[in-house]
Amino acid sequence: MDIKIITDSASDIVDSQRSDLIVLPMTITFNGVEYQDGINLSHREFYEKLIESDELPTTSQIAPYAFEEAIRKVTTEAGGIDFDMPYFLGYTGLSDALLQKYISDSKDIWMEHVESLPVFTVGGTIGTHVGPGAIALAFFALH
Repeated sequence: MDIKIITDSASDIVDSQRSDLIVLPMTITFNGVEYQDGINLSHREFYEKLIESDELPTTSQIAPYAFEEAIRKVTTEAGGIDFDMPYFLGYTGLSDALLQKYISDSKDIWMEHVESLPVFTVGGTIGTHVGPGAIALAFFALH
């Protein structure tokens, strides 16, 4: 089974031409104009706009639908998710409400394969960088 990595452009992976890597662009807004990170805004252009702009830019996370589409695309080639392999669903903060919503919204992906999904909190190292309210899904290879 092929391994695919799906991430967003905040990962700053510059070798996005790898066949096992899908980088979804985040939106960066300067003065009301939206750019797609790495698509129509290079690192150099970002810093040039940062110098030229009177306002700080804003960013927005990838919509859950975009991640679902990317997952759907790679699982339709691969024949689906191998639920026998280890996987992990995590959340930051004191509440898993956002992750539970994701689990409920995506039940058509997993419900026929497993009775429940393993949910854990994400530790302080990652939590320091992403803050409360983040969710993560990770797959691990067995060696």
